[in-house]
Amino acid sequence: GGTLVNCTFTGNLVINGMNGTGTQEDPFIIENVNHLQDMNIFPTSHFILGNDIDATETKAWNGGEGFLPIGVSPIFSGSFEGKGFSIHNLSINRPCYPYLALFHILGPSGKLLNLSLVEISISGREISGGLVSRNSGTIVNCSVSGIVSGTMEIGGLIGKNQAGGRVFNSSFEGEV
Repeated sequence: GGTLVNCTFTGNLVINGMNGTGTQEDPFIIENVNHLQDMNIFPTSHFILGNDIDATETKAWNGGEGFLPIGVSPIFSGSFEGKGFSIHNLSINRPCYPYLALFHILGPSGKLLNLSLVEISISGREISGGLVSRNSGTIVNCSVSGIVSGTMEIGGLIGKNQAGGRVFNSSFEGEV
């Protein structure tokens, strides 16, 4: 396999039924857990959550390892506007791997806004969190509830907040 880099497109691109063009004016609309996983395809694009998402099925994905974090390679440097919707029951079970969360790494220009993760279950090695494993971007009005476990540098919301990482009005409720 290869890596997709430096891609540009015009018009409406539909990936697994995802609507939008990924621009700030016309962001991709995330309406199900497959759309959520497909955010890895365009890590510099803009996304909005179109409704609540039940991610229970991720527990059985990838041989029981669950969801593959967004922004593994390259890092996520786009934006994700939750619009006040929630993602429920997301599962990541990769205790041998570091940097686990919904978002692997949020780059300096990355933004996560108005999003709730409810009853998540994330098990990683180190530098893992519920929303972001390593944050250098901006997180505003986000909340996480559930269980996050690992060996060190584990956080309910963020595993490690890097220099330049900014977090406003965000919270975690659960077990770390």
